[in-house]
Amino acid sequence: MRSRTACFVFIAALLLSTACRPQVRQGAPLILSAAHAAPLDYHYHAGLEHFARLLGSKTDGRVELSIRAEGEEGTEDELVTKVRDGKLSIAVVSSSAMAKIDPALLVLDLPYLLRTRREAYRVLDGRFGRRLSARLPARGIRNLSWWENGFVDFTSSTRTIRTPENLRGLRIAAPDSEVTRMTLERLGAGPIMLSPPKPAQAIAAGNADGQAAPSALAAEEKIAGQKYAALTGHAYSPAMLIIGSVTYANLRPSVRSAVDWAASQTRDYERLLAADAQKAASGKLRSAGVRVTAPNRRLFVTATAPVYKQARDALGARLSDGAGMVNMAIEARSETN
Repeated sequence: MRSRTACFVFIAALLLSTACRPQVRQGAPLILSAAHAAPLDYHYHAGLEHFARLLGSKTDGRVELSIRAEGEEGTEDELVTKVRDGKLSIAVVSSSAMAKIDPALLVLDLPYLLRTRREAYRVLDGRFGRRLSARLPARGIRNLSWWENGFVDFTSSTRTIRTPENLRGLRIAAPDSEVTRMTLERLGAGPIMLSPPKPAQAIAAGNADGQAAPSALAAEEKIAGQKYAALTGHAYSPAMLIIGSVTYANLRPSVRSAVDWAASQTRDYERLLAADAQKAASGKLRSAGVRVTAPNRRLFVTATAPVYKQARDALGARLSDGAGMVNMAIEARSETN
């Protein structure tokens, strides 16, 4: 009986390994699947296309990327699951979605933690970002590089947002994140937590009054009825170029090296696209008839300051080093100045 059980376990493991291994016919290029849940014109897509070009060039055309956009492969939460399970090779998702795999990533959603791109890049590319990435392979996913979603702003269909008080009572859709929920509740809003692209769908269906998202994303989503945008920049939302741990392990060493190189080279390219998209977002929104305001951010910094204690308590209850992660994130930011 024991020998039969051992044989079954071995065969099951072999089948799982085969399922997670990218398939390729003899003489044909290796095709890796990739996906994101953002609009086709968002910088995620252009970033993946650049990544594909570099990967193809580095491997002399032996590796190609098949890209799906606009949630065709599911929500960000579903993309993370598919990548971990080997049903999808690569994805671009927000750090909020990856926090389902490791709650430590929730610290990146803290309000006004990363206030400038200089701070964000130095923290994510430095010791703290490497520490966060190093936690993931054991959980089934590797972070190939830190990309950018953008600085999070508010849109609304009902009123101008100039102060925190203007958010009271508004139903705000946002990517599902415990820390983002704390921030919205502290501002008096009613959080509707959904995995992208569902926040935009909730607004379009009339189930939310607005959303918390980068203004560049709001400009590309073109959600009817969003009349107001407030450039609060109350959080910096990183994106992550992820690959499944098993998928990565099953690549030939030369292909793994090419994937790592292409990911590192694409990082700054994608971030530049994101920065340009944010600069252009206000003009796009105004052209669509949206009234864009730039509130006094100090009011929002003060109003959301208590979220840090809440986050320490919540993460401390979930992770042995949870409270410490909040402190380390703050320390990492201070080291950039």
